[in-house]
Parts: sequence; structure tokens; C-alpha cells
Amino acid sequence: MTSRDRVINTLCHQIYTPVPMLLSIPTELEQKRTELCAQLRTRFPNDMEMAFFNVPDFGNGKNASNVKSATSALDEWGCVWDLDENGVWNPSPEPRYADILELEGIRFPKNPVTSEMLETVNQWCDNSSRFMVVQTRIHPFRRLCALGGVESAKSLIQRKPRELREIAMRLYEYYARQVDSWCDTNVDAIGLEDDLADESGMRMSVPRWNEIFVPMLHDFCSKIRARDKFVYFTGTGNFEEYIPGLIYAGVDAIRYDATVMDAGMLAERYGRRVTFQPILKPEMIEQETEETLSQKILALRSAFGETELIAECQMPPKAGMRKVATAMLNWRRRMPQPEEF
Repeated sequence: MTSRDRVINTLCHQIYTPVPMLLSIPTELEQKRTELCAQLRTRFPNDMEMAFFNVPDFGNGKNASNVKSATSALDEWGCVWDLDENGVWNPSPEPRYADILELEGIRFPKNPVTSEMLETVNQWCDNSSRFMVVQTRIHPFRRLCALGGVESAKSLIQRKPRELREIAMRLYEYYARQVDSWCDTNVDAIGLEDDLADESGMRMSVPRWNEIFVPMLHDFCSKIRARDKFVYFTGTGNFEEYIPGLIYAGVDAIRYDATVMDAGMLAERYGRRVTFQPILKPEMIEQETEETLSQKILALRSAFGETELIAECQMPPKAGMRKVATAMLNWRRRMPQPEEF
């Protein structure tokens, strides 16, 4: 059985297979710690790969002129992105417009998915036998926040349904063009994402989520599935109450921060209806001892069935072989099967 088969079987909840794994190592880290990263790649080969196009390319090409400084740049909307200390671009908390209703009068950008991006992804797929996911910049609520600010976006969603529907329709058309572009590639899955929750809780009510955003996602998922591809969704914070809407929309796999949602509850409520990909983020791997890291991974393994789970570890900048190996080996450990109890 190939790595790709292992992931597909897990997404389809079919037969028992070892948990598929993804060890994500930033390019900058591979350049700084070449020998260690090469050893990890050899010892823990990935079953899947993710290409991240969820951040604009500010480094070269057409977008090079958008770079305002060494740590700040503009995307196709004129929204500011900031470069953090880890070399990652993040949307600035400063909104593009003082009044989000100005959106009704602005010109939406053209499809930001270029022919060069599509060619790069297809070459990447042709050169690998692993399961391939392209992570896109299709994130309606995050875009509303970038354009008008978080509080303004919340107010628009809860208190101005007519204006919201008008803006949501234009966003739908804009994102639908991107879905169509990515569907023309050879990837196995297309990744959508959004900032649905934060440390303060959910960013919109469930009824509004179901009314405005779920139909949009449903149409996107239908397009993607019609092209025989899987749908990934990555969310921030504890967005558990939105998961029924994601399942209805047709999402196949949900990526989430392993520290913010209870695995037992997720497995009990949604097991075999969707595959979960809990992310062990760098700070978690660095802060835990080898013993507590093992305990937390085995707790995840015990909560989810073997055909409901894909493992993901993000390489910490300062962690050594022992800590990363502890995480990966516990993901690989064979768990007792029901007939063995």
C-alpha cells in the first residue's frame, strides 16, 4: 500500500491502516539545520504533502512591487501583511477600510491564482507519489476582517443581513473562480480555511454561520468533489460548534490545533463522519517533556479510530532529534485493536 493509498483510505474511513503522517518542516529551517532535517525526512517519510498558497508571494515576480518594507507588504486587495520573527507572513490586524460597508463600492481583484502557480503545483504533483494538498487563500471571514476589522465584520454578520448578503455574493463569485482554477490541477485535495474562533470564543453565531457561510462552502465542496478531489478545512481556535455545518457542506478532513479542542468529544460526536488532522504545533512540541508529549499523542490515538485520524507535526525551530522522534514514533505506534482486548 502506497502513502497516497493510506491517506485516501483514511479519508474514506475504509480499512484499517497505520495512521498517515505529515512532518511539516519550514523551508527556512531546512536551510539552517540541513543535516537534522535530512535525517528526519529519511527516518519519518511523509505520507502526504501540503503546498501553501494561502499567503501571497511577496518575494519575487509581480508582487515584488507590493513589498512596503522588509517586514510589511500589500496583497491584491491592498491589505497589509506583516512578517513575524519566524519568517511567516500574517495578515495585519489593521483593516483596509475604516467602514466595512465601503466594500459595496470597491472593485474586487481578479483571480489571484496565476498560471505560474498552477504549473508549479502540477509539476510538484508529477514528481511525487504522495497524497497532495494545496492550501489556498479561500477564507471569506478572514477577508472580511482584513478589509474592515474583526469587530466591524462581527457587527456586519449579526446586525446587517442585507448588506452582508450583498458582500457575501461578491465574495462567493471571487472565490468560486479560484476553486475552478485549483480544480484544474492534479492535486488530490484542495484546502479551504478561516478564522472562525479565537481566545474569546466563536466569532459569529451558529445560525449566521449556517445561513451565510455554509451554503458558500457547500457549493465549493460540490465543485471540488465533482472533480474527484477531497476537501480540507483548516480552522483557528475552538470551532467545534461549526463542525456540523462543515460536515454538511462536504468537508472531508478538518485540521485544527490539537490543544484547543477535546479529542474525545470530537470523536464521540463526529467520528466516521469526517477525518480529523490535529496539528502538533512547534510551541507544544518544544514546551512538553518527552513523557507528557507521549501521553498527549497516545490520548489522541485512543480517542480517534485508526481510520478517523491523520497525524501532523510542525517542526519546532529549536527542537532536537529526540523530541521530534518522540512525537513521530508515538504517532506510528500500533494501537490495540478491538478484537485484541
